[in-house]
Amino acid sequence: MVKVVVVGSIALDDVKTPFGSVENALGGSAVFASLACSLYSKAGIVGVVGKDFPEKHLKLLESKGISLEGLEVSRAGKTFHWKGEYGLDVNTAKTIFTELNVPLEGVGETNWIVGLVVSTMNPLVADWFELVTVSEASIDQLWFPSERVFVNI
Repeated sequence: MVKVVVVGSIALDDVKTPFGSVENALGGSAVFASLACSLYSKAGIVGVVGKDFPEKHLKLLESKGISLEGLEVSRAGKTFHWKGEYGLDVNTAKTIFTELNVPLEGVGETNWIVGLVVSTMNPLVADWFELVTVSEASIDQLWFPSERVFVNI
């Protein structure tokens, strides 16, 4: 039984650093959060990928015990794709491009689900959550219409 459900982006990342580069690496907030959760509990991931999403990435998630029941494979589009570069300061990324790629109806459903969870949260439970203000253009601003986004527990 899934104990933690993670809703978010599932991406293919192209990353360049002074130490090397990689293309089509597994990325996205839901991926990283579910991998971290899987160390302590049974995690499930909710999101959408395109028909181009590599099978090896699905196998990796499954090998960590992450449920993919909530994963939709869209035959109508490509997977979310981010390309960026890091300098010697690996805390700062320079985005080269962001391609949402997945069909808009999938994005709308994700907005509704996340919006419903945040807007109906019990005020006592809300104290457990950290809210931050997005100060730079980021994918969070593309997915969430407000200036404040839900980050973590």
